[in-house]
Amino acid sequence: MGKTYRERLIDTLNHRDPGQVVVDLGSTSITGININALVKLRKGLGLEEITPVMDEPLQLLGRVDEDLRQLLLNSTFAADELSYTDFLNGMCTLSRGSRFSTVKDLQQALIDGGYLDDKADGIFGP
Repeated sequence: MGKTYRERLIDTLNHRDPGQVVVDLGSTSITGININALVKLRKGLGLEEITPVMDEPLQLLGRVDEDLRQLLLNSTFAADELSYTDFLNGMCTLSRGSRFSTVKDLQQALIDGGYLDDKADGIFGP
């Protein structure tokens, strides 16, 4: 039997691999997704471009519509389809153990900037 949502969240908070990505897009009034990030996420996933409803104006949190919820719940995304630009725009998160071209591009940018003294191998972590 797979892990529960709570078990995956606890694993994530303790920097352990949860097995599946944990996503929180507004389960309470103090968590959510910035309305600008929500617009970019919808566009990046090829969903209809709409003006999202702002649920929380102080934090600029947007309401996640059902089409996006269903897409995230029922889809598997290929990591190699994400680009370094997607990473810079907040469209994906890299973590220890990530292995794809986005990691290699980030490593190369760090090398080029003088922040990493290693080779770009596309593997996040030791």
